[in-house]
Amino acid sequence: MTWDESQHPRVPKGSGDPSGEFAHATGGLDILHMSDEDAQNLIPTKVRKPTKEEIARFFDAMTNKNDIYTEKGYNAVLAQMKAELGFQMGQKYSGINWYSDDVREMMRLSLSRFPSLGRADNRMAFLTVAAIMSRGADPGAQINDALMAYAGLEKSGFKSFQENRDNGKQWGLGKEKSVLMFNYMIEQMGLKGSVKYLLSEHTVADLRTMKGSSGAYSGSGSNLLSGKESSIAVGFSALGPKIGNFVRNMNGASDVTTKDRWATRTVNRLSGRMMGPAGLRDSPDGQRHGDVMDRLFRETGSAYGLQQQQAQAGLWFYEQSLWQKLGYRRNEGSLAAGARRYLGRTGGASGSGSRPVRVSISPRRNLPKARRGVSIPPKGR
Repeated sequence: MTWDESQHPRVPKGSGDPSGEFAHATGGLDILHMSDEDAQNLIPTKVRKPTKEEIARFFDAMTNKNDIYTEKGYNAVLAQMKAELGFQMGQKYSGINWYSDDVREMMRLSLSRFPSLGRADNRMAFLTVAAIMSRGADPGAQINDALMAYAGLEKSGFKSFQENRDNGKQWGLGKEKSVLMFNYMIEQMGLKGSVKYLLSEHTVADLRTMKGSSGAYSGSGSNLLSGKESSIAVGFSALGPKIGNFVRNMNGASDVTTKDRWATRTVNRLSGRMMGPAGLRDSPDGQRHGDVMDRLFRETGSAYGLQQQQAQAGLWFYEQSLWQKLGYRRNEGSLAAGARRYLGRTGGASGSGSRPVRVSISPRRNLPKARRGVSIPPKGR
């Protein structure tokens, strides 16, 4: 299926788009069809390149405020996302499959250094730590750190992940807490039992008990995990809001969205709310916001016969192209580049290796229910 431009409004004459094509941006400006010089002059910064905050403020000033919790606002954002994905699909490289290709190459490289990743439980544990390391990190740095942590797990006889970097510094951004909690789970249940726990459904009350017992977190109740005590959640949710979807995506699931900074930027740009009281909004504002984002990417992909994850991948390319056109220069690398970086630093093999075994994961299907979940005793017992 190709994008039917007749379904979308054209930019009025005199709006800065002489071709009359749909403005694949915001505010009536067809930024991607401008020259680099003209596009970068939209945000005057003299000599230096614009910061991400300056670009976000520019978009907020140029975009109508669309409340995605209302039908009108939601439909406005959805229409623009469909148009932008359609534009991206018309490019020489659409990028809709870049993520799955990147994951396959990353796993091939990682397996060449750690053949133990051929075992499903080990691979699941590694991908979980990779999801933890994604917090605030570029893809390349994320995988480099995840392989570093996995090396510690293998060295320990699969009893605990490495809790700090090779230079002794912490992982940062609270990642060490998640790693400590994962290590506590392995200590109590073993690696296989821990993976089963993460894939199982539990009550929020049980997950709070597990987090509190690990010694990695302080506080109680909703400070440990939001939601009603009787609510059901997958074990992954105890490690962070995007961990489960991230692991599922990396195992080939295409029906979920990993709500990373670029997915969030797309939705917030089109909502006219990139900046907030605390600065740039680079992550979902809670569960409700995340649920609406899932729906937007799902319906956008459906318009072209694509899976949700493919829609996110294509719009990831579009969003980055838009920012780079305005002068934003940050090479975030790829998952495979992170594996190559680790192999190059440690002298590991980087040639042929076993191909990764694909594991189908679905937290809501064919998994143990909360009543059958694994309970973790308080630390010290």
